[in-house]
Amino acid sequence: MPAEFNDRIIFQGKEYELVAFDEPEFLTIDWQKRYGVRPIPVDSVCGEGWWCVFKAEKEGIFLTDLYIHCQHDGDYKPIEGSWPQPVPYDKERFFADSKGLLLEVPTYQSYRHYPNLNIKTYYRGKVLLGRDFDGRYSVSFGYQKALAYRDLLELTYNMEGKLAEIKDLSAWSAKKRAEKTPEEFCEEESRKFFKSRTRWNKEQFDF
Repeated sequence: MPAEFNDRIIFQGKEYELVAFDEPEFLTIDWQKRYGVRPIPVDSVCGEGWWCVFKAEKEGIFLTDLYIHCQHDGDYKPIEGSWPQPVPYDKERFFADSKGLLLEVPTYQSYRHYPNLNIKTYYRGKVLLGRDFDGRYSVSFGYQKALAYRDLLELTYNMEGKLAEIKDLSAWSAKKRAEKTPEEFCEEESRKFFKSRTRWNKEQFDF
């Protein structure tokens, strides 16, 4: 079971991964109910069939780009006046079998891209943004842990949906990584995950 793909979020001109948030309902949109677009999961790294790029600003968090997969071409509808565009063909290389046969496999070409949406989410609460991922602390299931990011920020949006506080947690994440070797960390996370997947996933947002 591979780890889930993280949404992206732009803050102060830099691209981060959306690591965790404590009020998920404010960033979740029912695409079928709101726009008549029904996403279908197509791979194990994107269990919902869609992922987004957000922009975090003083006035709120805005959804700017949507990547979504539908079963049929006719299932795609306009969203906020934007029609989807094919994702440029890309290829990922990997060894396919024990004989070492190297194949080229397309990635994300089955998704469609809705650009320039600028949908305000009215998010309220805390959200973690991560950059410069330390691959030694990578987990192969669920979501990546906050401590694995060398550059880690916590943004807090107040009840009006405006940015109220910025905390740099990079020193905290470095301290957490220093407490365990990568091997110890990965072994412990694997044990916790397979003991209770539901509890493990909930703990990803305890920050």
